Amino acid sequence: MNSDDQRQLPEPPTLDTLHRAFSLHQQGRLADAARLYEQILAAEPSNFDALHLLGLTAHQSGDHERAVELISAALRIDQTQPDACSNIGLALQALGRFSEALAFTDVAISLRPKSSSGHSNRGNILRDMKRLPEALASLDRAVALDPSDAIALNNRGNVLLDLGRLEEALAGFDRAIALRSGLVDAHLNRGNALAKLHRLEEALECIDGVLAIEPQRAAAHANRGAVLQQVRRLDEAIAAYDRAIELKPDFAGAKFNKALALLLDGRFDEGWPLYECRVVQGMLSLPKPAWLGGKEIRGRTVLLHSEQGLGDTLQFCRYAALVKEMQARVILRVPSPLVGFVSTLQGVDAVVSESDALPEFDEHCPLLSLPLAFRTRLDTIPAPSPYLSSR
Repeated sequence: MNSDDQRQLPEPPTLDTLHRAFSLHQQGRLADAARLYEQILAAEPSNFDALHLLGLTAHQSGDHERAVELISAALRIDQTQPDACSNIGLALQALGRFSEALAFTDVAISLRPKSSSGHSNRGNILRDMKRLPEALASLDRAVALDPSDAIALNNRGNVLLDLGRLEEALAGFDRAIALRSGLVDAHLNRGNALAKLHRLEEALECIDGVLAIEPQRAAAHANRGAVLQQVRRLDEAIAAYDRAIELKPDFAGAKFNKALALLLDGRFDEGWPLYECRVVQGMLSLPKPAWLGGKEIRGRTVLLHSEQGLGDTLQFCRYAALVKEMQARVILRVPSPLVGFVSTLQGVDAVVSESDALPEFDEHCPLLSLPLAFRTRLDTIPAPSPYLSSR
């Protein structure tokens, strides 16, 4: 490089830049903080703090994949930082990668064993994994380490709620609120506990209090709908679910509960189509197309299959005769204990157990989708009597 062609290299970012970025981060100005973290990384790609904190802003903004990528890069520089291990665990948990989240959280706890928040995070992950006794043990440990940790108390209350220990859960939420009155999640969970205890007016009052503080909280509107549904204030319940779905368009739970409310209200034309949202929540995946009515099935083999409890199977298997009337071959797949009983059903060519290999078929239909397939109204509910017998 000629002396008359020298260019001034940019000054590397100073520690002051990181401090300013972190201050913005603490104020919740995530985009502004992220820009400064990126500015630091443009000059210092291996800056641990900038990588970690930029990853944290990504997680807090909902971009959990990018958070994992960035915090992983930070941990390749320094694996001994408990906060980074904890935060990548939170991002992995948000992605549903629970085993990996637990592994990183365990590392964070090994690096900082007396961290109440670490044990609390571990309890939340174990709850997501349905390992409730272990989750409760972790949260007990969190509360023992810091009895004033309102978030840990709230999380512990959720596990107690899952375990059906309702009074203990309610006491835990009350304690969390006494310690931190502004913890909105604890108020919302308290409302859930009151609803499960059938203290419905108190539950509604509690949820309305949450909405007075956070009117954009979709879960609170959905919970309000559930309580209103229990007291059969169906129009109000449906309006609450609508508001929840407006705020969170992918809110499967609110859609499902709205469908139930519509059906309870006799609004079948709206309820049955919306009730199909349950399919998104984990319907058995089958290799052939679903039949939901509106298509000729003469001469075709249709597999009708259970999807929920034994009672629903017994309730909706009556529709098999309607499928048979369309001159289809009907196979009914049910839980093993029901095979003998439903073999008495008219209109079924074969009954197989869920534990058997899948038979050959052309189309399939979940039993609870048959009312939609036949566009059931109140006056067209099939009601043969009897349609099952014990022989």
